[in-house]
Amino acid sequence: MNSKTIFDAYSDFQAANTKVNKSTLRSVIHRFLVKHWGGEAPKGGKATNEEVFKLVELLKKSSASLLVGSMDILEKEFVSQGIAKENSKSYKSAYKAFLKWVEIKDYFKKVEEENQKPDKPENIFTRNAHGNGRKAKKNYHNTTFKTPYALMAKDRTGKLIYSTDYINSNLENELRLFQEFRAKKYNCSDKTIEKDIAIIYRILGWLHRYKNVDLEDLSLSSIIKFIKLNVSRSDFKNKKGELNHQKYVNKKAMVREEAMELAKENRKLIEEYLDFLRGHPNSKLIIINTCLAIGKFVFRDEVDTDEDIDTTDLAIVKRLKELSKIYNEKAKYTPPSVPHSDKSVPWKQTFDILQLLRKRIHCLAHEYLKKETGKTEIRLRTKNAIISDLQRFLSLAFMILIPTDRSRTYYELEIGRTFVYGLYEADGNRFTPVDKLRDKSKAAWWIHLMPGDYKTSKTYNEYWGLMPNVKFDRDNDLYSYIDRWINEGREYGQKCNHNCFFRGIKNYETLTHEGWCLRIRQIFAQELDVPVTPKELRKMFITHLNNIGATSPELKGASHAMHHSQKMQESVYNSQTIMDRIAPIYKLNERMLKEFFDLSEEEEE
Repeated sequence: MNSKTIFDAYSDFQAANTKVNKSTLRSVIHRFLVKHWGGEAPKGGKATNEEVFKLVELLKKSSASLLVGSMDILEKEFVSQGIAKENSKSYKSAYKAFLKWVEIKDYFKKVEEENQKPDKPENIFTRNAHGNGRKAKKNYHNTTFKTPYALMAKDRTGKLIYSTDYINSNLENELRLFQEFRAKKYNCSDKTIEKDIAIIYRILGWLHRYKNVDLEDLSLSSIIKFIKLNVSRSDFKNKKGELNHQKYVNKKAMVREEAMELAKENRKLIEEYLDFLRGHPNSKLIIINTCLAIGKFVFRDEVDTDEDIDTTDLAIVKRLKELSKIYNEKAKYTPPSVPHSDKSVPWKQTFDILQLLRKRIHCLAHEYLKKETGKTEIRLRTKNAIISDLQRFLSLAFMILIPTDRSRTYYELEIGRTFVYGLYEADGNRFTPVDKLRDKSKAAWWIHLMPGDYKTSKTYNEYWGLMPNVKFDRDNDLYSYIDRWINEGREYGQKCNHNCFFRGIKNYETLTHEGWCLRIRQIFAQELDVPVTPKELRKMFITHLNNIGATSPELKGASHAMHHSQKMQESVYNSQTIMDRIAPIYKLNERMLKEFFDLSEEEEE
């Protein structure tokens, strides 16, 4: 039963009253009454921080009913401690004011009413499963939602939003060649190329819907205009094979000037699109980088030829790099669209959410409001709903029970390849699968990443990370939930056409970066109304480590486990407030001052 506590009454009184001396009231409770409620009075003339902390914890557990008759207890304490009547007046006055306020606010009545109420089962669902409809989408960025405009945009069911959309044959061929170009020339990962293509579809959709470019005319040259840069010497030779050098040089100069003018126009078009997007400069830098990639592709046959034209010589590349520099500077002085404080929670609270998700797995029925009757009824939950809760639980568990990795590690996690069960021996860098182990109890789940499996793999190479078998209660640990998911949940109702550990909720397909981010964000938005993303989880973890005073080796270990440098850890992921950052030096200063002045007092004596 959640009856009112002394702490509730004390906190409410302190917030509502400014006239009563707050330190006097706390002294009355701490020095004279707390020992009658199972606590300890301060040992010295002034209560230490630890003693105050213990007092608060006790008051949070003590029912407000203990305040009944506490004035008589206080009077007896004054007598037993030999406190003169004139010295106890301020104590009595402060405590009487408190008791009178508690009585006026009916705290004693509330305690009686709550003690008469039967215990209710814990409500582990934030909203009814039936009858309330879909929860309205919340706008955390305070921006106007745009109508989907990307070329070939699809709805939640995978159906085209614009039924007349299509990709013309020339564009289809260009996109195929672009992907090959990015992979072979620049060794880009599939995920990087996938993001480039998504951005290209958005720009092409904008050109079609807002700039009235016909679908049949769309191409990568619609984004970055092409002009032939190479000037053939043979075109300026006479019949004897002699080069007219002046005409040749003039033509090259004319082509270069035309290219510069075209690059200016191109930059204006891209800036117009960036203005259309709005948003943070960092988001626009991503678009500019993709446009740079398009530019290098469009002019690929014009560079590294006999004319000695290098990629950096391209007018469009120069213009886009100028634009990139501008937005880099803007990004330095532009606060995030949503401040970290608005999209994060204390790290310990993530474990509360994890436990809530875990409890739902074991909930076979729950209450729901029936609209027709307005009555609350009990309905058995479907197995599919329970399995969905199991996957949500494991999704969050995998992110917070180990040093939080990038999203890609989780949505690409592959059973038997990047997620393996067996014995790993670091001494010989040797892994033995469970089916080859004599002692099966030595097996554990490991995340095993090779070069190419994660963003910074070229720097950190092969990685082994243990997934700890956390014990949640007497009957359930993490591995039991993993086994249940693999054997009962992952392919419940239909087969998966892949070997990834996680899957889509409805279509059972592999998850995308956007899909994974949406899953994590929805978990926190639904439970706490805070849109915590996977990236914010990484920030929250590092911020927590700094707040609890993690050592330098511990922070270095975290940077390796999370696959980023210590410089990035401090500049990007550590989101401590200024007060948290300076707290250690203030604590040290307080100790130094205490040592000095305590010593001075001893010398005076």
